[in-house]
Amino acid sequence: MNSTAATLESDRELIRALARHLAEEGPDAEEARQTVKTLVEGAPPKTGGILAALRR
Repeated sequence: MNSTAATLESDRELIRALARHLAEEGPDAEEARQTVKTLVEGAPPKTGGILAALRR
């Protein structure tokens, strides 16, 4: 197995483990969801967005 194939297999295992963890209930799973969401979305949302919109 070459390094690319090994990396892809490792990534698949990681994604499967993450999916199992996200499917669970509880504070650890919720924290994982928020972490992944922030990572995927990029920068964390700015606070006060609703208040700023109401002031406009």
